[in-house]
Amino acid sequence: MLPFYISIGVSEEKFMDSNPNELKPYVLAYKMTLKRNDEADYRLGQYIQSAIGSCLNKENKYVEKPFLSDILQEENPDDYDIEKNERIAVMEMQQYILELNKQGGIN
Repeated sequence: MLPFYISIGVSEEKFMDSNPNELKPYVLAYKMTLKRNDEADYRLGQYIQSAIGSCLNKENKYVEKPFLSDILQEENPDDYDIEKNERIAVMEMQQYILELNKQGGIN
């Protein structure tokens, strides 16, 4: 177990001095990082799919701006909800892909 906790940033001293409940936030943070990385990888795949679609069919245009650009420019940082905004970005990308497919693009 120690190597796992060291790999997610828990010092050996902290590991030895903590009980399992005190280490739960580290595991939760690790899982959140995995989830964010997976979602970023998914978005990268969507960009690649858009790029390939625009190369295969000139009617398909590559995305005009990053999917999260509008979301990340919100004026009030207190209103910023990362998970909600990521879901919105994924839905927007899915809509974009559907439009490309209707135009005879990607598939």
